[in-house]
Amino acid sequence: MSENWDEYAEGWNENPDVIAYSKQAYESLLNVKDITDLSVLDFGCGTGLLTEKIATDAESVVAIDPSKKMTQVLLNKNIKNVSVINAEVSAPFIADHPSLKASFDVIVASSVCAFLPNFSETLNHLIALLKPGGIFVQWDWAPSKSEPDFGFSPTVLKKLYNKANLLVLKAENVFSMSDEPGQMQVVMGVGKR
Repeated sequence: MSENWDEYAEGWNENPDVIAYSKQAYESLLNVKDITDLSVLDFGCGTGLLTEKIATDAESVVAIDPSKKMTQVLLNKNIKNVSVINAEVSAPFIADHPSLKASFDVIVASSVCAFLPNFSETLNHLIALLKPGGIFVQWDWAPSKSEPDFGFSPTVLKKLYNKANLLVLKAENVFSMSDEPGQMQVVMGVGKR
């Protein structure tokens, strides 16, 4: 999967849709949680458009992504309170990586979970990294008429969060990346440990 995303790294930060998505995700995050001086994990950070925004408020951000070229773009930004990890998340990796020993106040995942082969398993790995009372926040594509089997509906997110023992704080469509009704809807899920 990481090699597929490598080919998008160059020019990703200049893509107007990607910029707009990260801006709306960040604004919706601030509507549910004040992240000032908190520790944040940005899972699936890509080139770090959302990471950069979060870093202006958070005490520290650990940004992780399996795409080497995407993480290199983020590393080149030299953001002082951001640690960048190029890797895929697994139980052994989490257990062995020093940056993942501490618990996080907030974990975010922007437009990544719908692409995972086993979201439930990854979700369990991630929420184990949350402090008690910490929140997991994701933004993903909602299913559409053209792709009814891709993405998450609010109902599906609620079920997945309940199964992972997260208290569902929010599961709803929060913005759209299209002027066409019902297309390119973005669902936001917020779960509390």
